[in-house]
Amino acid sequence: MQEVLISAKNIEKKFNKNIILKDVSLDINKGEVIALVGPNGSGKTTLINILLGILKADNGELKINIENYKKHIGLQLQSTPFFEGYNVKDNILMFSALYDIKMSDEEIESILNKYNLNPKTPAIKLSGGEQKKLAIMIATMQNPDLLIFDEPTASLDPRERYNIKNMILELAKNNKTILFTSHDLEEVEDIASKIVFLYKGEILEKGSKEELLKKYNFDSLEKVYLHITNY
Repeated sequence: MQEVLISAKNIEKKFNKNIILKDVSLDINKGEVIALVGPNGSGKTTLINILLGILKADNGELKINIENYKKHIGLQLQSTPFFEGYNVKDNILMFSALYDIKMSDEEIESILNKYNLNPKTPAIKLSGGEQKKLAIMIATMQNPDLLIFDEPTASLDPRERYNIKNMILELAKNNKTILFTSHDLEEVEDIASKIVFLYKGEILEKGSKEELLKKYNFDSLEKVYLHITNY
């Protein structure tokens, strides 16, 4: 039986009179890599904020089975929270101090070498892909039970996208539980063990790639998505 880390049942959320989420139910099981797929305005960010406890749902039930969960969830958001006046290594040192984690110079150098980051580069001068790498490294510092990545490959060139995708795949191989948002269905096919299609605030479909392709008799998630959204 799978260990459920977060269970959301019949979640609803409105802003003024606008329905943002309608009857959304989703379980996040330990070891899953879940892709939350949907256009801008579909409710992805609102759902993540509810799962994080930042927003409160108007209706529905949310169960979080992670002890002291706000300290055991790692986040990579589109806006990268770096100390821009400092270099890469100093950022690692400051975040490790913030999280009360002891890291030797050798450990830091080893991690940065692994992901091809120069410790002396000012954070403000990092490329988009390098910023995402550093953000993911910081998100994983506390060895969290759940990692949430918000469009981790958005606005990156093909090489940077490839590198970030491999970072996520490596985390998945180490049995990390990951929830990420994406518009790139080819990327989703490569990474996710469960895909959730969110459209106009509702979950239209969810399941593994194999389950969805078999159910709709298509050869790609893109065709499944276009079909269920009546495009």
